Amino acid sequence: TYDYIFQTGDLLSIQISTTSELSYNFFNKEQSSSSQLLLQNPYLYGYLINDDGNVNLPTIGLVKAEGFTKSELESIISKIALDYFESPVAKVNVINFEVKVLGEVNSPGLKKINKPNPDILHCIGMASGFTNLADKKNIKIIRNNSKGKNVFMLNLSSPDFIKSDKNYILPNDVIYVAPLKKRFYAFNNIPQF
Repeated sequence: TYDYIFQTGDLLSIQISTTSELSYNFFNKEQSSSSQLLLQNPYLYGYLINDDGNVNLPTIGLVKAEGFTKSELESIISKIALDYFESPVAKVNVINFEVKVLGEVNSPGLKKINKPNPDILHCIGMASGFTNLADKKNIKIIRNNSKGKNVFMLNLSSPDFIKSDKNYILPNDVIYVAPLKKRFYAFNNIPQF
């Protein structure tokens, strides 16, 4: 198992459910907005973790978010919200979780991830799988985060890759599937060829 740790630049969707929901419905902006507007500009409805690692929430104020996992931050917000809401339950998700999948995949490009803690196989599946020329032993992950840029390789044919924490994908990762160095051609219809 792997728990994503929030970092600066993450855009969070934060909802607080209470027993007195009508009184505090202003907090949950996403419920009153159309889903189409949310998709077009999530920055209107989300809460950005600033450079100090804090997120500024209505009524509650500044809450430290950087360095916490999803369940830890939900617990922290619920405890703080007890002063303002009746029996609050917080739900937190990352809105701007995007990865780029490039190279020998059937549908390369920018992919929006909704699944918590996605792994490399989930992202390759979102790109419609590998092409026939994909080198599954030579997959490069380029990771950009607040600590800098890291590049590492994955070998999907190795049984150890499942156990590695590098198997999990973080926001803004770039996945590059290299082509095979030796290419083999097969023909399905020899008379037509």
